[in-house]
This record gives sequence, C-alpha cells and structure tokens, in this order.
Amino acid sequence: MKLKYGVSILTVVVIVFAVMISCISCYPEPSKECPEDLTVKFYWNTGTLPPEYQYYYQITVGPGLQGLFEYQPGYPGTSWEPLSPDVWEVSFEVSQDQVNHLYQLLIENDLFKSRWKTTDEVAEGGSSSYITIIANGRKYDKIPDDLEIKPEDRKKVYKASNYLREMVPADIWEEMEERQSKFEKS
Repeated sequence: MKLKYGVSILTVVVIVFAVMISCISCYPEPSKECPEDLTVKFYWNTGTLPPEYQYYYQITVGPGLQGLFEYQPGYPGTSWEPLSPDVWEVSFEVSQDQVNHLYQLLIENDLFKSRWKTTDEVAEGGSSSYITIIANGRKYDKIPDDLEIKPEDRKKVYKASNYLREMVPADIWEEMEERQSKFEKS
C-alpha cells in the first residue's frame, strides 16, 4: 500500500513538474488592443561585402507614436577604408492607425511565438535581418533571419518587415541612399 501511494505521489509530482517546465517557455496570448509599450525593431544588414558597399539600418517603432531610423555604412569599429562615419539617426512620427495596423499584423501572422522553427540551411554572405518585439511588459524571442526560419513563416515575417519599411517616410530613405552613394564614392 505504501509503495502504491509513493508511486502515485511521484507520478503527480513528475507530471506537475513537466507541465511547469513546458509553460515556462509559453507566452500568454497577446491582448486584442494595442499595448502602450509596443516596441518593434527591425534590423537589416547587407551581409559580407567590400566596406564601401556594406551597411546596416534599423527601424524602431514605439513605444507610442515615435519611430527611429538608424543607418551606418561600412564596418564600424574597424580600420578598413573607407572608415565608417557615425551612426546616422533620424526620428519620425507614426500615426495610431499605423501602430494599430502593425500590432494586428504581428497577431495575425503569429509573430508573438515563443520558439521559431529553423531550417538546417546555413546562409552565407547574403543580407541578414531580425525583428524584436516588446509588448505588455514582455520582450519576445527574437524573430530570426528569414533564411533561418521555415518557409511557411517567411511569408508572415515578410509582411511585418515590409510594413515596417513602409512606415519610414520616403524622404528618409532618399537621404539614406544619398549618404550611401557618397560613402561608396569616398
């Protein structure tokens, strides 16, 4: 009798422990309304290129109705010619409708995942990107580069990354292209 009782308790403890472990990596469902602290960052890098053609940019939207565009050409922190200038940063405003639409895109495309299924393929030399999300006081797992995730998820991530690019005003993109052109000629 004592043995059966002990085995039953051990079984319950093991089951509870397994459920707790599996829930540690689970995120609660995102709220229906756009949270005030929603912050989405999209980072893009050209990949390995000669220094004059290499650059990165990062788009941050939030919290609130603010956006920030960062751009830097070259390989910062190296002595490779041409030397990288300081990071160029420019702020821009977004509307509440744009932020709400972004939030709905994130929900509809299931981008609040706790784990991303990755491919076995190794991307070499091409551009790379990732997205990070903060919402409701929680920092979600980084969405890996589109070449690292399963094809069915790529389309979903493209929708969000393309919309984030569209949120940046055209004149900022034009100035970034001018800066990159000048850097290439230097």
